[in-house]
Amino acid sequence: MVKKILVAVDGSETSYVALKYALNMGKVYNAKVIVFHAAIPLDYSQLPKYKEACHKVTQLPPEGKDVYSIDRTLSPLACAKKKAARMGYSRVTFKEIIATSVVQAILDEAKTDKIDTIVLGNRGIGGIKGILMGSIAYRIV
Repeated sequence: MVKKILVAVDGSETSYVALKYALNMGKVYNAKVIVFHAAIPLDYSQLPKYKEACHKVTQLPPEGKDVYSIDRTLSPLACAKKKAARMGYSRVTFKEIIATSVVQAILDEAKTDKIDTIVLGNRGIGGIKGILMGSIAYRIV
Protein backbone atom coordinates (compact mmCIF):
# COMPACT_ATOMS: atom_id res chain seq x y z
CA MET A 1 0.00 0.00 0.00
CA VAL A 2 1.25 3.46 -0.89
CA LYS A 3 1.45 5.74 2.16
CA LYS A 4 4.01 8.36 1.11
CA ILE A 5 4.67 9.79 -2.34
CA LEU A 6 7.63 12.02 -3.16
CA VAL A 7 7.31 14.21 -6.25
CA ALA A 8 10.22 16.38 -7.34
CA VAL A 9 9.55 19.69 -9.08
CA ASP A 10 12.12 21.80 -10.90
CA GLY A 11 10.02 24.44 -12.62
CA SER A 12 9.64 22.50 -15.88
CA GLU A 13 6.26 21.74 -17.38
CA THR A 14 6.90 18.00 -17.08
CA SER A 15 7.56 18.34 -13.35
CA TYR A 16 4.11 19.92 -12.94
CA VAL A 17 2.57 17.05 -14.91
CA ALA A 18 4.30 14.73 -12.42
CA LEU A 19 2.89 16.82 -9.57
CA LYS A 20 -0.64 16.43 -10.90
CA TYR A 21 -0.11 12.68 -11.27
CA ALA A 22 1.28 12.39 -7.71
CA LEU A 23 -1.62 14.38 -6.24
CA ASN A 24 -4.16 12.21 -8.06
CA MET A 25 -2.31 9.12 -6.87
CA GLY A 26 -2.37 10.54 -3.33
CA LYS A 27 -6.14 10.94 -3.55
CA VAL A 28 -6.59 7.33 -4.70
CA TYR A 29 -4.43 5.88 -1.90
CA ASN A 30 -5.11 8.59 0.70
CA ALA A 31 -1.33 8.95 0.82
CA LYS A 32 0.80 11.82 2.05
CA VAL A 33 2.40 13.67 -0.86
CA ILE A 34 5.75 15.39 -0.32
CA VAL A 35 6.50 18.00 -2.98
CA PHE A 36 10.26 18.37 -3.13
CA HIS A 37 12.55 20.91 -4.77
CA ALA A 38 16.31 20.61 -4.60
CA ALA A 39 17.74 23.98 -5.53
CA ILE A 40 21.28 23.88 -6.82
CA PRO A 41 23.70 26.82 -6.60
CA LEU A 42 23.07 27.56 -10.30
CA ASP A 43 19.37 26.77 -10.40
CA TYR A 44 18.27 26.20 -14.00
CA SER A 45 14.65 26.58 -12.95
CA GLN A 46 15.31 30.31 -12.69
CA LEU A 47 15.93 30.52 -16.44
CA PRO A 48 13.03 31.92 -18.53
CA LYS A 49 12.19 28.57 -20.24
CA TYR A 50 11.35 26.96 -16.90
CA LYS A 51 9.60 30.00 -15.47
CA GLU A 52 7.23 29.93 -18.48
CA ALA A 53 6.18 26.35 -17.65
CA CYS A 54 5.05 27.56 -14.23
CA HIS A 55 3.01 30.35 -15.75
CA LYS A 56 1.24 27.98 -18.15
CA VAL A 57 0.19 25.80 -15.22
CA THR A 58 -0.85 28.58 -12.84
CA GLN A 59 -2.96 30.57 -15.29
CA LEU A 60 -6.36 31.09 -13.74
CA PRO A 61 -8.74 32.78 -16.20
CA PRO A 62 -11.61 34.74 -14.67
CA GLU A 63 -14.91 32.98 -15.47
CA GLY A 64 -14.67 32.22 -19.17
CA LYS A 65 -12.33 35.08 -20.12
CA ASP A 66 -8.93 34.88 -21.80
CA VAL A 67 -7.25 37.31 -19.39
CA TYR A 68 -4.70 35.69 -17.10
CA SER A 69 -3.32 36.77 -13.76
CA ILE A 70 0.24 35.49 -13.49
CA ASP A 71 2.87 36.12 -10.83
CA ARG A 72 6.12 35.95 -12.80
CA THR A 73 8.24 35.81 -9.64
CA LEU A 74 7.13 32.34 -8.53
CA SER A 75 9.77 29.79 -7.61
CA PRO A 76 9.20 26.16 -8.66
CA LEU A 77 7.97 25.28 -5.15
CA ALA A 78 5.66 28.31 -4.93
CA CYS A 79 4.22 27.40 -8.31
CA ALA A 80 3.71 23.81 -7.08
CA LYS A 81 1.93 25.11 -3.96
CA LYS A 82 -0.54 27.04 -6.13
CA LYS A 83 -1.24 24.05 -8.34
CA ALA A 84 -1.66 21.71 -5.35
CA ALA A 85 -4.06 24.15 -3.70
CA ARG A 86 -6.17 24.27 -6.86
CA MET A 87 -6.38 20.47 -6.90
CA GLY A 88 -7.79 20.52 -3.38
CA TYR A 89 -5.81 17.68 -1.83
CA SER A 90 -4.86 18.48 1.77
CA ARG A 91 -2.33 15.74 2.62
CA VAL A 92 0.52 17.65 1.00
CA THR A 93 3.75 19.00 2.46
CA PHE A 94 6.40 21.05 0.70
CA LYS A 95 10.14 20.84 1.18
CA GLU A 96 13.00 22.73 -0.43
CA ILE A 97 16.69 22.20 0.16
CA ILE A 98 19.96 23.50 -1.28
CA ALA A 99 21.96 20.67 -2.83
CA THR A 100 24.86 20.12 -5.17
CA SER A 101 23.35 16.87 -6.51
CA VAL A 102 19.63 16.76 -7.23
CA VAL A 103 19.74 12.99 -7.66
CA GLN A 104 21.40 12.44 -4.29
CA ALA A 105 19.03 14.90 -2.61
CA ILE A 106 15.99 13.02 -3.96
CA LEU A 107 17.41 9.65 -2.92
CA ASP A 108 18.35 10.94 0.55
CA GLU A 109 14.88 12.41 1.06
CA ALA A 110 13.24 9.16 -0.07
CA LYS A 111 15.33 7.18 2.42
CA THR A 112 14.95 9.62 5.32
CA ASP A 113 11.19 10.02 4.92
CA LYS A 114 10.57 6.32 4.11
CA ILE A 115 8.95 7.11 0.76
CA ASP A 116 6.98 4.35 -0.97
CA THR A 117 6.82 5.93 -4.43
CA ILE A 118 8.86 8.58 -6.25
CA VAL A 119 7.17 10.47 -9.10
CA LEU A 120 9.33 12.42 -11.57
CA GLY A 121 8.71 14.27 -14.79
CA ASN A 122 10.44 12.99 -17.89
CA ARG A 123 11.67 15.26 -20.64
CA GLY A 124 12.04 12.37 -23.07
CA ILE A 125 15.83 12.27 -23.01
CA GLY A 126 16.66 8.59 -23.02
CA GLY A 127 19.33 6.17 -24.10
CA ILE A 128 22.88 7.41 -24.70
CA LYS A 129 21.77 11.06 -24.88
CA GLY A 130 20.10 10.74 -21.46
CA ILE A 131 23.21 9.20 -19.95
CA LEU A 132 25.50 11.86 -21.44
CA MET A 133 23.22 14.80 -20.68
CA GLY A 134 22.40 13.55 -17.21
CA SER A 135 18.74 12.57 -17.02
CA ILE A 136 17.72 12.75 -13.35
CA ALA A 137 14.91 10.23 -13.81
CA TYR A 138 17.34 7.80 -15.45
CA ARG A 139 19.81 8.10 -12.55
CA ILE A 140 17.06 7.70 -9.92
CA VAL A 141 15.84 4.45 -11.44
